[in-house]
Amino acid sequence: MPTMRETQAEAKPRDTRDRILRAADELFYGHGINSVGVDAIAAAAGVTKRTLYHHFDSKDALVAAYVGAHTANFRIHADRSAREQILRAFEKLAQRLQDDGFRGCAFINAAAELSDRKHPAVAVATNAKDAREAWFRDLAKLGRASRPELLAKQLAILFDGTIAQFLVRRDATVAAAALAAAEALTADLT
Repeated sequence: MPTMRETQAEAKPRDTRDRILRAADELFYGHGINSVGVDAIAAAAGVTKRTLYHHFDSKDALVAAYVGAHTANFRIHADRSAREQILRAFEKLAQRLQDDGFRGCAFINAAAELSDRKHPAVAVATNAKDAREAWFRDLAKLGRASRPELLAKQLAILFDGTIAQFLVRRDATVAAAALAAAEALTADLT
């Protein structure tokens, strides 16, 4: 059985990695990926650059981990209807838009900022968007939509479009309009 000191020593690298990721999250989300250097991240995390590079081989690897940390776990809940779950996603989005620190979707922001389409963070962002659309599609199938693929794409576009419209307009009615649109799109789901 490991001693307390051995357990702390094993946990410390993970804590350091998490601290670096939290600092990167705050800085990348607040200022943009291309505007933030590893020096600033290391300073904010209270580590040296050497320690940062021990945990992440490159800034690109850190960016990919940052984007990956935002990946949601899309689950289907058996105790709620498909429509309820879809509408709940739009209600949660409306709540997020009210946060003073809201600067958009980390996935969209990363994909927009990174000019190299082969950057690992772009792949993570694409996978996350695919996962949300697949979740919408699975719910559309569960709710017996006549065209689940189309409904899923419409909902994904509505979701991301809501974020874009809010960022441009800073108008809280955008979320209410999106929820009304989602209600209309899903009206026939069982």
